[in-house]
Amino acid sequence: MIIFNENDFKNKIDQYRNESDYEKIIELCGDMIRFGEKNNHYRALIESYFQRGVSYYNIGDTKNAFNDLMHHKELIDKEGTNEDFLNSYNFIFVLHLYNEDYDKCKETLVSLINLCNRIDNKTILSNAYSNYSHVLNLECAYEEALTYADKSYSLAMRYNPDNEELVIRGLINLVKTYIYLGKLEESKNYLDKIKEMKILKGNKRILIFYYNLNANYFYKNNNKGKALEYFNESINLLKEYNDNVLLQESYEAVIQIYNENKDYKNLAFTQKLYIDLMHKIKEEELDQLTLSLEIQHQVKERHKRYKEIEEKNKMLELSNKKIVEQSKALESFYDQLWGKYYDKDSEAKRDFLTGIFNRQGIEEKLEEIAFYNKLQKESVSCLMFDIDYFKKVNDTYGHLAGDKVIKKTVELCKEIIGDRYVFGRYGGDEFVAIMEFTNLSEAKKMAEKIINAVRNNKIYIEDEDKEIQITLSVGVMNTKYHMISEVKDMIYIADLGLYNAKRKGRNQYDVYEENMLF
Repeated sequence: MIIFNENDFKNKIDQYRNESDYEKIIELCGDMIRFGEKNNHYRALIESYFQRGVSYYNIGDTKNAFNDLMHHKELIDKEGTNEDFLNSYNFIFVLHLYNEDYDKCKETLVSLINLCNRIDNKTILSNAYSNYSHVLNLECAYEEALTYADKSYSLAMRYNPDNEELVIRGLINLVKTYIYLGKLEESKNYLDKIKEMKILKGNKRILIFYYNLNANYFYKNNNKGKALEYFNESINLLKEYNDNVLLQESYEAVIQIYNENKDYKNLAFTQKLYIDLMHKIKEEELDQLTLSLEIQHQVKERHKRYKEIEEKNKMLELSNKKIVEQSKALESFYDQLWGKYYDKDSEAKRDFLTGIFNRQGIEEKLEEIAFYNKLQKESVSCLMFDIDYFKKVNDTYGHLAGDKVIKKTVELCKEIIGDRYVFGRYGGDEFVAIMEFTNLSEAKKMAEKIINAVRNNKIYIEDEDKEIQITLSVGVMNTKYHMISEVKDMIYIADLGLYNAKRKGRNQYDVYEENMLF
């Protein structure tokens, strides 16, 4: 018989979380949610929805994390404690920050700040001010960010100066904002305060932030040598700490400095490390998605063992019927596609979903161009592009919707590219266009046309009864403009341009320059 003891439940959750066993947390929370629904036990429901939402977030399933946190919010509006509301606001803020919805971030933090003032919780209030400053810095509202960073630091020093982790959060935002504002003397004063704090010796993450702050300070002070020293210290720690997001930012900063110093040897070496890291990040995202799908599957199988699910069988049957119909429609589409492109010589070179060339087909076409020596005699251009935030489409609407977005993107691009050029799907949401007898200017115009065509078309998602808009980022290269020694360098240089387009804000194209930041 299942019973709910809040302390035992939290201890079990802590044990599983220390073991990084999110599958068991989700399974345990699912059991307690069913117990809470059957027995109208609000504490079981409140704690279980919150802990399961946090665990879904930890495995990268933000859609289910949001769903559970919204259930949690509805429950605490009826029966919640102040601690429940603090937990809710803090984690909803994290989810909005993950999705880069800064307006929602600030809205959530305002609610948290109001609650902290009402219950006189100075510690969480200081942390909320620090988070608010961080969001404002992301929006480049530096003067306002400075105000909130100062509030965070002053509050921590006044009410809880022994909590160095709390104090240093305010200090970090103060230094960062002063550097953004170019007030280097003030930033140096606060950097010296951080240097004296004991927490630097025992907290690697804070030490990484300290190194990055020093690097940015010296860079702003035109001391690129010292900036490189601190960035490299940060990179060495980040490799141990395994924070790929911060590591990516540090590599980008180092690349910029090597580029400005015209240190092309170190620039090329660091660019290679950067590309390897980006591939690793993509692989980890796929691993997270796989884990999320496996856990969801196991949760569904476990639900079948409970009598409560029997009451929902009719809804499940309707849902299954819809899935079967969609599967049949997809099978029919695939049959038509295979019927059109089925040929023993070309079958392995075509993408099964869209019918355009796959990676093998693209690479063979490149080899044909090289074989006929056209890379030297004729100007050839290459575009490499992908769909911005495509992972969010899959996470939000499902993989059938993701397939539809891929197909619609191909349809729009084919209208622009036509049959004159080679066009294919390089993998996932990445595409390549090879254009013989075109110069760099023509390639740029083609990139702009593709970007505009996709940006100006909305895609209808039937299951959600909603239209969504997507954008593309494009890398451009040309054999008369870029120095290449092998045909595969065309893809490599176009990919560098694509990374630059992503870094500059997406929804645009970029031509990689050897003397520019990659």
